Formats: sequence, C-alpha cells, structure tokens
Amino acid sequence: MHAPSLPIELDLDRPHVARVNNYLAGGRTNFSADRSLADAALAVHPRLWTAARDAALFTGRAVDHLARAGVRQFVDFAQGVPLEGRAVHDVAHAVDATCRVVYVEDDPVVHALQSALSSTDTGLVACVRASPLLPEGIWGHDRVRGMFDLTEPVAVVVGALLQHLPYRYGPRGVLHRLTAGLPTGSHVVMTHLSGDTGPHSRTAAVARVYRIHGIPLRPRTRHEILALVPGTPIAPGLVPAARWHADPRSPAAEEAVACYAAVSELDASTPARRIGT
Repeated sequence: MHAPSLPIELDLDRPHVARVNNYLAGGRTNFSADRSLADAALAVHPRLWTAARDAALFTGRAVDHLARAGVRQFVDFAQGVPLEGRAVHDVAHAVDATCRVVYVEDDPVVHALQSALSSTDTGLVACVRASPLLPEGIWGHDRVRGMFDLTEPVAVVVGALLQHLPYRYGPRGVLHRLTAGLPTGSHVVMTHLSGDTGPHSRTAAVARVYRIHGIPLRPRTRHEILALVPGTPIAPGLVPAARWHADPRSPAAEEAVACYAAVSELDASTPARRIGT
C-alpha cells in the first residue's frame, strides 16, 4: 500500500478517480484497485499518464500564478489526493504563508487521505467532507466560514471535476452553482481531457475502461471545453495543460493525449446569491 495508514473500516477495494490520478501523475497515495484501473487504461492508451502529469503540474503553476497576483484564498474541488510537496497549500504557502486553503471531498477514503497529507498546525488548511455538487453545504460550512472572507477573491480549483461528472449533471450548471456570488477577482482553475490531438478511438476506449470500473469519464473537444469555461480566460487562454505558463526550458510538450487547461477570472456580472446562509 502506497498511502498513510487509514481506519480499517474504510472500503479500499473500489477505485476512486482521485487516487487513480495520483497514481498516473506519479504519486504514492493510491491502492491496488486504483492501480488496476489505471493500468487497464494505460493498456489501451499508453500515454495517458502524460495527461495526469500535465494536469498536476499545471495546477501548481496556476496556484503559484494566482498567489503571486494576490489571491489568498483557495478551495480545491479537484477530486485529487495531494501530491506530496505539490499540493495546493504547499504551492500557495511557498508564495505567502498566510494563504488559506480548503479541500472538499465527499469520498471517505479520499477525505481521510487529504486530511492526513495536508495536516498542519497553522489553522490555514482544512479538509471538508462535502459534495461539490451541493455547494450550499460547502460555502455555509463552519470551517469555510471561519477561514474565508467571502468578500475577498477566491480561487476555485475544479481540476478535472467536469470530465468525471455523472451524466445526469450538466457541467455548466455545476460550475455556476460553485461560483455564483463569489466576488470580483475570483478565479476558476480547470483541466479537461480531450482526444483532439490523439486517436479518438483510444480516448473513447479509456472512457469505457473507467465506466466499467464505475467512474464516469467524458472527454470533450476543445470547442466543447471552451464553452464550459466561466468568466474570462486569462492569457494564454484554453491551451494544452503542458503549455500554460510553461517553463521555456522544459522539454517540448507531449501531446499524444490532450489535457486542456485554463484559468479564468469570474465576471463582475456573475449572478449573486447569499453565501454562507
């Protein structure tokens, strides 16, 4: 087992997208069921790991960029187990130790892992067990209300959440409910798998593997993903994740699998709602 010790009553026999992504990105916080799914997906698309790696590295660069731009509050809905040393709070605190970070997850195993890996004594990091599909329970949660000033900008890290939504949920509606009423200067950080630059049959086969294991996965075209981006994308817009503010000294991006990424600034005209009530 490549993970912190957990309560024995937790079910580790079912894969979870957060731990699968952790394995694909090179992390150690995953279990046999997660690795089995990932290996099955890699068998039909051997370069799939580049999408997970590029998404994880992009998220770090995006958080660093926003923290340097003055954002001090981050909420992570990305369904991810933090990579050791590269989690949202690690990156944000490297810029400013007063940044406040909340991780949101409804799966008990992933929540326990997040809590173990992000434990600090500062009171500036919290893990909330809640569903990103029910944002009222998140913004009104005592820990969030106690840590965040919701009159100040918030960076909402949704990561690859939209590509894994159950089909009965519309991604635009989910994003709207997560961000409606956040103040001007707030941002959304998102990634999304696409088969645009690789064989469509391989990406479709990966989606079938995930669905067989009980995890929804819907790759989209760049045009479809762009239609989901809320607010105004900041430069360079919606691009392959490996290209977003990439270090020019880095090797050329591997694009056998396209993982698109964007950071967008929410418009002042975003419909308001009463947050935390």
